[in-house]
Amino acid sequence: MLKILAAILGIAVILYSVPLGILIGFAIVGVAVTALWFVSSFTPEPIGPHRGSEEMSEASDKVDEDEGFYIGGVWDEDFAPSTDDCINAWSLFLVEAKLSSPVASGEERERLVNRALYILNLAALSEEEHGEVFPDLLYLLEKQTGLAWLQNWLVENPDQLGFDYAQTLKKSKASAIEQHLGMDSAKLTQEKIRQIHESIPSYDAADILRMAREFNDFCKIRDGEFHKKIQVNIEAVEPTCFRLAAGELKWGGKVLVETGLVRVNFSRQYSVNGLPDVSALKEVTWEELYEIKEHSPDYFMCSQVTVEHEGEIVPVIACLDDEFGSYVRTVNESRISYDILEEKQEVPIDEKGVTCVTFIAGELQAVFDIGNDQISTFLESVREEGANPDAK
Repeated sequence: MLKILAAILGIAVILYSVPLGILIGFAIVGVAVTALWFVSSFTPEPIGPHRGSEEMSEASDKVDEDEGFYIGGVWDEDFAPSTDDCINAWSLFLVEAKLSSPVASGEERERLVNRALYILNLAALSEEEHGEVFPDLLYLLEKQTGLAWLQNWLVENPDQLGFDYAQTLKKSKASAIEQHLGMDSAKLTQEKIRQIHESIPSYDAADILRMAREFNDFCKIRDGEFHKKIQVNIEAVEPTCFRLAAGELKWGGKVLVETGLVRVNFSRQYSVNGLPDVSALKEVTWEELYEIKEHSPDYFMCSQVTVEHEGEIVPVIACLDDEFGSYVRTVNESRISYDILEEKQEVPIDEKGVTCVTFIAGELQAVFDIGNDQISTFLESVREEGANPDAK
């Protein structure tokens, strides 16, 4: 833009040197000056250290500009942070404030207050663009132990806030931030696994043999082949954990961990003679789980993302698939160079899931846990009956 303006001024000077071009030169100079004023007046000011209250500036002056907003740095973008950004920064700040409070000097508490006000001022800008966030922030503050002094300060200094503390505190009682942060994920995971276990009946040997004969009778042989197939429905839920060493700029290289429940539900059809064994059913289930975890954007039924901060595990809002990993190294090739970043990795966990296998033939139905020996007995009985269809 400045190069264009310089060119315009150059042309104006040339025209000015020619008597007939004096008026044209003045006109172009006027246009150039007007353009400079327009650019300087309407260039957006970054939302950062010196926008907003004095508290925002004081807080910004006391942090490393290289630190990310989440871990104590300033917000240096030209747009307001999202509500999720505010919640993450606030959650990590509350942990720091709680750990500092018991031994904090007056100067340290002043720093913590300034940091709180800085985040709250940015939250006010966020509310203007993205929707309500103050009730969630106050809910998290109320739930955090050891910060009564900070709550009292905010109550006693309403002129420093961009919202009505008392009214917002009432609204915070109905906050759904715990669900948004996935704090109920472990409970939901256990409940889903329990429900599936309880839905699977237990059979004795006579029941299994009877069902095998009924399935064979339904499918029947015609011209040496079974002309009806058995439908196999498989529902698998698997507790899963991923980790990512996140980018330094946003997360300071901290490790994000997402733990939750992955669910897959699919069907196959087999002839009696083509029924797979249990190991084959497990393999196809594993392939479906792998496929959904690799390629589906919403593979978790429920999950929680956490990060370790100041020695504590803190729930945060993040999608590991959308986060940049931390820097590993730079690769230099003949014509290009590029950075290698950390990637999301699956981490083994002890908690076991459950796979429910339902065999259907017409109105007949047999349901098994793939980890129970009864399914092997059923499959073997069906194959044996199919190999000897005249047996009674």
